[in-house]
Amino acid sequence: VELAGGRCVRLFVAGAVTHVGKTTVCLSILAALRGAGFSAADLAYVKPATQCEAPDLLKMWCETEGVEYVSGEQAPLVFYQGF
Repeated sequence: VELAGGRCVRLFVAGAVTHVGKTTVCLSILAALRGAGFSAADLAYVKPATQCEAPDLLKMWCETEGVEYVSGEQAPLVFYQGF
């Protein structure tokens, strides 16, 4: 945050298809930030679009660490079955 002039830093992790490691990359970034001393209150994860409502590893990690997690019907864009 200091390097960003006190502003919020946003990262967008994308992949061309499913199962290419987006969740693993996000989990690694969040874990590294927590390890570097960022508090859970300083971090958040937003899954902007989703097809799957099943809880995933990242959601479980965020809940354990106290990091805000937004997904599912609260996500900015949801693709329902049959879309």
